[in-house]
Amino acid sequence: MTDRAARRWFELAFASSPNGMLLVDQEGSIQLANGAVERMFGWREHEVVGCDVDLLIAASSRRKLAKLRQRVLEEGKRKPLRSDVELTGRHRDGREFPIAVGIGVLRGEHSTTVLVSIVDFTRRKRQESRILGQNTELRDAVAERTVALESANARLQAEIEERRRTERELRATQKRLQETNEELRRLAMIDELTGLSNRRHFEARFQVECQRAARARGPLAVVLLDIDHFKEFNDHCGHPTGDDCLRRVAQAIASCLRRPADLVARWGGEELVALLPETSREGATQLARNMRAAVRALAIPHPGSPFKLVTISAGVAGSTDSNDAAPRALIEAADRALYSAKARGRDRVCVAMRSPRVAGHTGSAEAT
Repeated sequence: MTDRAARRWFELAFASSPNGMLLVDQEGSIQLANGAVERMFGWREHEVVGCDVDLLIAASSRRKLAKLRQRVLEEGKRKPLRSDVELTGRHRDGREFPIAVGIGVLRGEHSTTVLVSIVDFTRRKRQESRILGQNTELRDAVAERTVALESANARLQAEIEERRRTERELRATQKRLQETNEELRRLAMIDELTGLSNRRHFEARFQVECQRAARARGPLAVVLLDIDHFKEFNDHCGHPTGDDCLRRVAQAIASCLRRPADLVARWGGEELVALLPETSREGATQLARNMRAAVRALAIPHPGSPFKLVTISAGVAGSTDSNDAAPRALIEAADRALYSAKARGRDRVCVAMRSPRVAGHTGSAEAT
């Protein structure tokens, strides 16, 4: 990779990271911040550039951060070093919240820069506190029941009744624990912003449906969708409005599904993906058109788009014989069709003309 390509890759990764990212010089002055810092701390990028990094850290944690930064800089002279620590962040409005800070050193020919990665731990801390409270309650309940059983040993009938009561409570506790575990599992499969399935869930379902289609030699289709000119939308309207736009578009697309087996998930960024078992390429194409129309019907103003409205592009791929098709090739074919839709002006649906086969197949796309 050339230096220019490596720099471009770094800039894209820095800007698109869901974590807060800062570049800080040796004196602790902020040189660059990404959009996640604005969402996390309430300061715009141009407001924090040139300021000391302590602006974003609660007073109680600043000394700890300074020592960590100094240690990373000193030890990093001898070998590459990265260190992580939990601190307390400070929002622009004065509110304090838990954060995890990762610090790494970037050494150039003439200068040394510190790369700081920040993750908001607020939600995790709340969940830990809630689970800890539940565990404490359970321990207390077990202790109370034990005392009750010991005091009831004098009378056999009372002991039997007490044990029966304890068994009922334990069953209820197990049921609550099962329900809690199910909820945690469900949350792990959901994209927090849109409420759709996340990519992890999609990948698991995709493997299952590919295997099922292979056994039944039935059709399987995939639709990849992308919000047109979404970066320009964020630039004009701001990231909070962009998040709301993404949520509305996601729900409009999901509303087009009618079968329980169909699935819409967030693929990444402003891209969504639909998995359509037992659906022909033609059926998937019509559904993609319905999704495009549903998004247009939202009539969300988009000052940075030539259409003046939020629109989507879609790429459709279908396989009528998944037993002969490579599962990844189906996604790749849909991705090429999506690329073709964007290359032809966006706000349209393009279809991969042939079923994806083993690696090496190129295929073509048709715009609709």
